[in-house]
Amino acid sequence: MSSIATRTRNTRSGVIAPVETKSSMKDKDFFDLKKEGYSVVVFFMNGNEQFSYQYDLDKESKYDVNLLLNKPINVTLNYVQSKIRQMMEREYTVPNIDPETNKAYPESENKNVEKPTKDVTGVCVGEVGQSFLSSRYRKGSNDTFVLFIDHKQKKFVGYILANRVKSSEKETYSYYIDIICAESGYGSLLLEWFINFFFRETKDKKDPAFNVESLSLSALSSVLTYYTRFGYLHVENCEEKEIQEIVDARKNLPKANNKPQRTSAEFINFIFLLTRQGFNATENPICKYIAQGNIDDEMKEGDRFKTINAYNKYNTYMTKLKERIKSKNKEDAEEAKELYKYITNLAQNYETSFEAYQNEKTVENKKKYFDATFKYAKYLYLTVGGCDNNGYYMKRCNRPSPPNFSFDSCW
Repeated sequence: MSSIATRTRNTRSGVIAPVETKSSMKDKDFFDLKKEGYSVVVFFMNGNEQFSYQYDLDKESKYDVNLLLNKPINVTLNYVQSKIRQMMEREYTVPNIDPETNKAYPESENKNVEKPTKDVTGVCVGEVGQSFLSSRYRKGSNDTFVLFIDHKQKKFVGYILANRVKSSEKETYSYYIDIICAESGYGSLLLEWFINFFFRETKDKKDPAFNVESLSLSALSSVLTYYTRFGYLHVENCEEKEIQEIVDARKNLPKANNKPQRTSAEFINFIFLLTRQGFNATENPICKYIAQGNIDDEMKEGDRFKTINAYNKYNTYMTKLKERIKSKNKEDAEEAKELYKYITNLAQNYETSFEAYQNEKTVENKKKYFDATFKYAKYLYLTVGGCDNNGYYMKRCNRPSPPNFSFDSCW
């Protein structure tokens, strides 16, 4: 292995050399450098130059950026892409979580009842669509790739795709995490290392961490409160604080099994609030219309969902369902028929309960009206509008906070 240097625990500084166009590295070269523990391979494209280093990453030194190899490694984008593709294609059986309880469904002999486990593809465990993933690791979509290695298992267990964005006003940068995926038990360690790696001090302009001011991402609703543990907030820039209404709404989310109950009205109101405040990554007018007020606000204003058919997105969705009902594919036609019937019933129940509540404002009518509004609004938002598909913007700013580590440049 003439292209590989010996392992070192020392960091180094200075100008780095671009890697060659043809990779001389193989999986074994990476795995055999340690008998256990973790490391990451960072591949960075800076214009026409490409650089790659491997860093040690163990639990006791997760805030450090010690080089595992003391010189640039010769690995290509094609190799990195192939590792990501392999992780995308792995098959797993994972717990099938009930969103009401945040626990796996219990065993049942009834075929119509949800099973306690489900089969998924990729280390993202089905949370991110395969077609989207395939488009994001190609050249031009992102400029920074991180591969996470478990040396005891001798395999890649996670990855990050990210893109560096330069500020238009000053010589500072922000990193946008396009995708972060890892097998169970590895995600927090990978994310924590990523934050500290890109927030370390360096004067080397070729270093990807040079003048990085913030890290941002779009968090899916399934992990929306997870990233706050790592300092990510719903803010537009690093000069502002998170809106107090958002802070309070997140704090008051009902929990099940120590996780937010995503089927609750409070959680739907929370993502409605984020959409109103401009943090929804799905840029569709119908989303802001549906989320222009909390479910509770319907009691004060009333009848705002009756005009949903004024939006092209809604009409297009319903028109396509009508077309599918006529399909020669019986299974597809039956599914479309059920969906159309379901949405129509939700709309009718909403209108009927609204009228009943307007005529007689009893506690019972109020509850029926609220329940009907909640079900209809949630379905319009999640399914018809697809408003929950692309996540919600969050930002982690480079503010001094303990532990405050000092690093030498490794690039």
